[in-house]
Amino acid sequence: MTLRIKIVILIIGLLFTLFWLYLMIVSKEKYEEQIADIDSDEYFLPGLFQIGFCAIEKFNLDLHNSYFQKKLKNLIEIKGQEDAEYFLYVNVAGQISYVLTIIPIGMMFALIVDSIEIVVLSFVCGLILAYYIDYTVLQAVNNRHENLLKDLPTVLSKMALLINTGLILKEAWAKIAFNSNHELYLEMQKAEDEMNNGFSTHEALMNFSKQCNVKEIKKFISVIEQNLEKGSGELAKSLRELSEESWNEKKQRTIQKGAAADSKLLIPTGIIFMGILIVIIVPLFTNMF
Repeated sequence: MTLRIKIVILIIGLLFTLFWLYLMIVSKEKYEEQIADIDSDEYFLPGLFQIGFCAIEKFNLDLHNSYFQKKLKNLIEIKGQEDAEYFLYVNVAGQISYVLTIIPIGMMFALIVDSIEIVVLSFVCGLILAYYIDYTVLQAVNNRHENLLKDLPTVLSKMALLINTGLILKEAWAKIAFNSNHELYLEMQKAEDEMNNGFSTHEALMNFSKQCNVKEIKKFISVIEQNLEKGSGELAKSLRELSEESWNEKKQRTIQKGAAADSKLLIPTGIIFMGILIVIIVPLFTNMF
């Protein structure tokens, strides 16, 4: 690196370091309760999060804008309506803390080893750690959706059968909801509790649909809503049709999952094959020369 570049990196690094120290000093003991509540198994180095909490407060960061509301929507699914805003606050604080901690360390280290690549690497590492928090949320949401869809065909089949035998929707719903403790059944139990605590059937079903946030489940609730006034015969028929459709979709997802797993296996297989070729071919060429 040239002297000019070193001076620029030094100045920027010092500014980041001073800013980091300022936030650390100002926030000392101020956010102890918030940090104590953070699960260290879920978050990496939660002790640093006081920097992020302080930055959010000092800069009046608006966590209610459209960008953060998208993140909140995912958190509502996996953490629930009551706790989602708290976890959004923690996640954003964590992301800020990671970036503000890694960048100055990377810049100082870059000056020691005389490598500008370390500066770039520090920015990349900071962004990766920040993104990892969002990634874990997205993974949890995707896993939840998979678990919900896994049980949907069975629920639809049972619902159609029970309604066809003469049970009304609320009775059939209650009978199915407590058959298991899987994701879909737990959400059905919440809807059942709402129905028993003053919510109308429509309100409880809408909340259930919103909380699951899966296209196929929204369709399931839509079918119920459309057929409630037509009688149990029409509802049972519509649910049977939806059940068949759901079973077919489940088969397709299983096939796609298997194909995806096979394609993933090609990568390590290719690496092993290349390794074997290198082990065999390199000695041959060495002996030739």
